[in-house]
Amino acid sequence: EGLPAERVYDIACSSGTFFLSPSHPGTETIVDLCRHVKRGGSIMILTKKEYLGKDFVMWEKVNELLRKNLLEEVERVFMPGYRKPFDHESDRLSMAAILHYRVVE
Repeated sequence: EGLPAERVYDIACSSGTFFLSPSHPGTETIVDLCRHVKRGGSIMILTKKEYLGKDFVMWEKVNELLRKNLLEEVERVFMPGYRKPFDHESDRLSMAAILHYRVVE
């Protein structure tokens, strides 16, 4: 109740939401997004590259979607300037990760 119908969106975009900590949305949310984005639609995630390697990020869920041909990785781009780096961070370029997936089935 209160959730959008399945397969209604052309694109789902997220900036700064995923992978920051175990309490932030993780890869299980990508599974849910696949139900709400139309076939052929896109899921775009902008996050800090450093966050992709966190030990609590469960890439197995995304890899399973890719293996089952339910999701396709279109592009994975890394570029500087995600945000101003904090003093304690070693990544002085603040590398961004842009993940683009296409919903297949």
